[in-house]
Amino acid sequence: MLKLNQIFLLQFIFIFSITLLVSAIISYFTLKSLELTQYEKHISNDIDFLIMQISKERDLDELVQRIKEQTAMRATILSKEGTVIAESHHDKESMDNHLDREEIIQAMKSGEGSSVRFSETTKDDRLYIAKQMVIDDEVFYIRLSSSLALILDNFFALWVKVTLLFAFFIFVGMIINYRVSKRIAFDLGILKSNLEQIAQKSYKLKDKASYTREFSVISHNIEKLASKLQKRDKQKQKHTAKLRLMNKQRNMMLSSMAHEFKNPIASMIGYAETLHNDPNCKGDVRERFLQKIVDNGEKINTMLDRMTLSISLDNEDFQYHRSLFDLNVVVSDAVLDMEKKYRDRKIVYSGQKVNVYADKTLLELAVVNLIDNALKYSHEDIEVTLDEKSFHVKDYGIGIEEAELDKITKKFYRIYKNRWDNSMGLGLAIVSFILKAHNSSLNIESVENEGSTFSFSVEEITKDRRTDETM
Repeated sequence: MLKLNQIFLLQFIFIFSITLLVSAIISYFTLKSLELTQYEKHISNDIDFLIMQISKERDLDELVQRIKEQTAMRATILSKEGTVIAESHHDKESMDNHLDREEIIQAMKSGEGSSVRFSETTKDDRLYIAKQMVIDDEVFYIRLSSSLALILDNFFALWVKVTLLFAFFIFVGMIINYRVSKRIAFDLGILKSNLEQIAQKSYKLKDKASYTREFSVISHNIEKLASKLQKRDKQKQKHTAKLRLMNKQRNMMLSSMAHEFKNPIASMIGYAETLHNDPNCKGDVRERFLQKIVDNGEKINTMLDRMTLSISLDNEDFQYHRSLFDLNVVVSDAVLDMEKKYRDRKIVYSGQKVNVYADKTLLELAVVNLIDNALKYSHEDIEVTLDEKSFHVKDYGIGIEEAELDKITKKFYRIYKNRWDNSMGLGLAIVSFILKAHNSSLNIESVENEGSTFSFSVEEITKDRRTDETM
């Protein structure tokens, strides 16, 4: 991440570079247009002078050769039919009719014409100026042309000087900007140091930033903040004991709620036993209802276990038992168990051996919860993959709205339309707690009506931390 003074410097360089580029382009085309206009006037005047000479000259071939030697320009004299009568740079006998040339067409209409194009004769870009003349009542056309490379020599020299002048001012501006940026960086360093002191609860600030009025105001406000935080820190210490007590009471309340679920469990089991012994109930009906009651009892038991585990994890009083094991074996077993539970569903598993150092029971619970989740909220096959970097569970279900993605891992949160997790919305919250305890995190990618992917990184879990824990 760039520092503020570096951003200022880069913005300055960018703005001035754009300015130089735009100025260079504008000056290029402006000067080029002016240079071509001047040369057109110059060549036009030369043609007027030559017209007076041609009326006295008898040998036109010799005349165009003299023009070539004296001016370095190409000279061409044409009849009114377009036939080349004299040419300074090429054999006139082998040249085509020139009535289709743009400058000749203009000269036929208005007496004078010009054009810029590539010459097949001289193999370069040239400026052509043609004029109509009348000698002894007969119409002729005289044309002079000059290479654009020669014409633009002066233009390029001037343009380079302008560009260098702009570059010089940019260089001076960069030096000034560097000095200002350096001073700003110094004051920013002071502000950063003061904030770091406050973060470490050290409220005695030494230096002040004063390069600009804004920095001075910020520095003053930081001092006021330090004073307020010092007072609040003292107040916070007084309230810490009270907050701990309130937190303990809240956890006791949740634990009591968990114990309250035991009564309906006992009632359902008793009712199931009564139905089982009722001779008046048909066998198939009795067995079906018994199984439903037992299943509901097991669900409530699972809810209790999850709530208890969630409280323990939340209070950070859970005892972790880490060991080195192959995560691939755990995932394979979980897949087999889920296939038995969901006999009409298929789980496509692709995995490899990955040794991890973790609490095996908790990590197995996280894997089972994610696979069970995918099976509950989709009707298609699901895909489970494990490699040396990550673990993925992909389903093709109804998906999750983007606005819900950051909420579904919170305790007791459920998405109503998805009938999210009958266990009071603790499943994904527990998974997040478990992964966080193992230096990993739950990642969720979902598209509505297309499906979801739940994954977590195993790279941190593969590191053996036994050495760190004993230090």
